[in-house]
Amino acid sequence: MTRFHVEGARPRPLRAMALAAFVLLAVGCASVGSGGDGARRSVEVKTGGRDAARIEPDGQHGFTVPEDVRIASDVRSDYQRAIGLLQRGAMEEGVAALESVVERAPEAVIPRIDLGVALARLGQHGAAEHSLEAALALAPGHPAALNELGIVYRQTGRFEEARASYERALSIHAEYHYAILNLGMLCDLYVEDLACALENYDRYARIVTNDPQVPIWIADVRNRLSAAEPE
Repeated sequence: MTRFHVEGARPRPLRAMALAAFVLLAVGCASVGSGGDGARRSVEVKTGGRDAARIEPDGQHGFTVPEDVRIASDVRSDYQRAIGLLQRGAMEEGVAALESVVERAPEAVIPRIDLGVALARLGQHGAAEHSLEAALALAPGHPAALNELGIVYRQTGRFEEARASYERALSIHAEYHYAILNLGMLCDLYVEDLACALENYDRYARIVTNDPQVPIWIADVRNRLSAAEPE
């Protein structure tokens, strides 16, 4: 039995693009904390016909989503090699290795998410979307897959679909801070829904209290909202 897991991280976000964390498994994850109190708890994520996936806290603003699947030892080794390649920036070689893992372990969700994220980084958005949709076919409630699919939709100009995907991820796990921030940036920079942007920047700031950029964005959106009000 091999345990795949999506692992969280806390990178400083860039406002010019949606946020995807590329750490151990190359996918961004949500927060399970509330504000800055460092609360630790587990949350179950329903995944279609499978047992509920369990989100496990991992640090103040991170979590893991473990996935136990039975695969051969050589497939596990190839998966670890693929992740190492992605970490070193060997994207094309890493993608090829992940494609082999997915082919030999078609029931595993997380390698498909990793593959979708890596393909998106290479600009292969159609293939990335296909991989993420395949992950969601196996696990319809997987928040990381929904968040990453929202990023692909945003990158291809499908802003309403991106919004729906982020909102679906948040309906499953309301404190998923990457999806919150991505939704805020989408509303701010792409669909000009300043009320939505402010709401989600505020939500993000309550969870990730040490990000120095977000208060600046909040002030900017507040100023733009005030300027738009009739005198």
